[in-house]
Amino acid sequence: MSTGLIQSPDDIEAAYRNKNRKSSKGQTINITDTVNPDNRLNLLTDVSVQKNNIDDSKVLETRI
Repeated sequence: MSTGLIQSPDDIEAAYRNKNRKSSKGQTINITDTVNPDNRLNLLTDVSVQKNNIDDSKVLETRI
């Protein structure tokens, strides 16, 4: 199955992906946060929802 095929008529942004011997369909979310054990409070600094078939390195490249 091609990763670019529509996976759901209700969500045309959903895509198919094989990663680490696991298959998934839908979308992917990438979250960036401030992680420091010395901080009493850590915050989410960026949230990105992308098609499931976009490589993580490409998402990171666009978010920096």
